[in-house]
Amino acid sequence: MALDRAEALAAALGCLASAGAAEGIELAAGNLLTEVPGGDLHVRSQLPHNWDDQNARRIAGNCARAVVIKYALPSAPEPAAT
Repeated sequence: MALDRAEALAAALGCLASAGAAEGIELAAGNLLTEVPGGDLHVRSQLPHNWDDQNARRIAGNCARAVVIKYALPSAPEPAAT
């Protein structure tokens, strides 16, 4: 999922399609300062220099709350790979 302002997403699908990368991409309009939809991974680009410290921390916190890391532990210890 790509999250950005609605006006930024208007041209995004066309750009993705021309690069051959549109398949499987969901675009969502939103505001990083208020809420970030859940997901497996969030890649933030160019945030630190675009925002003041307070808003950068708010965005990072919203992303951290949205990311759910799932992994399964074996029921019994397994030997380490060599």
